[in-house]
Amino acid sequence: MRLRLLVPRGGRGGGQRRLSPDGPAGSLRGPISALALGITLFLAALAVSWAQDVAAPWWNLGEGRMRGVVRFDADDARYRVVTSGASRPALERVGCSVLFADGTRERILGGSGRVNAVERLGVSRVLEFRGRPGNALITCADRISRRSTLGRFQVVEADGILSKFVWAGLGIGVLLVLAGGGLVARASRRPTG
Repeated sequence: MRLRLLVPRGGRGGGQRRLSPDGPAGSLRGPISALALGITLFLAALAVSWAQDVAAPWWNLGEGRMRGVVRFDADDARYRVVTSGASRPALERVGCSVLFADGTRERILGGSGRVNAVERLGVSRVLEFRGRPGNALITCADRISRRSTLGRFQVVEADGILSKFVWAGLGIGVLLVLAGGGLVARASRRPTG
């Protein structure tokens, strides 16, 4: 199968010229492959970003009911709290309190701490915080209905391997799209002998 692109000629005479992978305009197979790979990597990174939150109820550092306490071993890293369940409170209504091993306590409200607060398929990305080395206790609750225990919350690593893959995939995908698109545009402007 031969790829043929018809590109309008500039200047007088009009007409069209043909670009083929084997023709004098140069090979388009490489630039088009880079463009396709870039788009694929970009979309895969977005899918992993989405799956990261949706998988939190099963793949986490700790989980509990709202108003419950979760203990986890923290490092000097970023952590994210997600909520799940059909009856979970809206992310703006969630407030969490973290007690670190050094005795300091931090109160964090939903939608704060550099988090991209979103809701996906029954899971809400609520907040992020920076941990301190040692055991940490976290409790989250609905700030409006303080006695409510509806919904669950999970603590996950925000700097984990999946997050790094997402950022790498997005960056490489964008670079490949730009490089492939630029090479295709450059090849389409080359004069054909």
